[in-house]
Amino acid sequence: MTIEEEKSTRGAATSGAVPLKTASNRSPSSRSSSPRKFAVIRSTAVVDQMCTLTKESHSTLNYITPHFRAEAEVQIGPLGEGEVYTIGWVQAVTSMVFTNTYPTGQSSWEIQELNTGETVAVSDADGRKYPWYGITTECQTVSGPDPSHRRIKVLMNDNFSPTVSWAVPVGRDQPDALQRVHRDQSFLVWLIAKNEITGAIQPLKAYRWRAIINIAVDCSREIGQRAKVLEPKIQAQPLELFDLRIPQSAVQSPRANEAQKFVWRTRESEMIFEVSCNPPLPPTLQPCLSSSSFSSSSLSSLSPSPSSSSLSPSPPPSLSPSPSPSPSPPSSSETRYCGSSIRYSPY
Repeated sequence: MTIEEEKSTRGAATSGAVPLKTASNRSPSSRSSSPRKFAVIRSTAVVDQMCTLTKESHSTLNYITPHFRAEAEVQIGPLGEGEVYTIGWVQAVTSMVFTNTYPTGQSSWEIQELNTGETVAVSDADGRKYPWYGITTECQTVSGPDPSHRRIKVLMNDNFSPTVSWAVPVGRDQPDALQRVHRDQSFLVWLIAKNEITGAIQPLKAYRWRAIINIAVDCSREIGQRAKVLEPKIQAQPLELFDLRIPQSAVQSPRANEAQKFVWRTRESEMIFEVSCNPPLPPTLQPCLSSSSFSSSSLSSLSPSPSSSSLSPSPPPSLSPSPSPSPSPPSSSETRYCGSSIRYSPY
């Protein structure tokens, strides 16, 4: 799922590739009927030049990454009667590796559609109003009639602040054994103008950015001294793209937080435990024989295929609590869990 990276005169970063030049991946509404209504006066995209921070508690490691920040000032031309446009930022995940390594296995957050190549990008909208990354500072709506020229400013920021369990996240009373945290996630970000009447989308700017986090962990040390951030300690700057076309999947559901799954791969039995969860899964999953806070259909135990038997990584999820009609003991094809009081946060 890699292709040659887009070239740019700005920045030096590269990230997971998305074949935006493939006609089949273009949004059918990617052209605006009024391409001259909008002029980008100024647009910037940067990643804070600071190191990832770590916080250690009794049960979890929390890391906070530098922020990606995008800001733009757009001039809007005269609008006629009934014209309504929203201008703002859209973000999509294009690749994600998010693994936590323990002596007995590896946990990860995964987006299956990206791993299999079924799609090239998954919307990172906040879920309140597609396709926007947010609906406060991230976008603005203007309407006609208005014969004047006006300017608006839209800005967004993004970073990660997940918590990771020291203990193996499957089973009861596991010792602290976390060894390594690795995350490599890539995004495409567009500044767009959307015609709210026709749905037509006009891309105005596009950026690619990537976050790589490597943390070594020594659980034999005291709390507060266990985690060490490895290279790259300073993240690369975003890359401005010349190809502005948007894959349809980047502006529609499902969004990343709905598409992601929590996966545990054990080294000993080579079994894969996969959980779709919303809200996010707790850091310690405990087998439950008599009751479960999650529907049995939300969790399955899978035998690894040749492509999944290795300890390969992936992205975040969501768990829908639903009462189980009649709890039954787990079989070889089904394992059920209930969560502890500690919440796991993929972001």
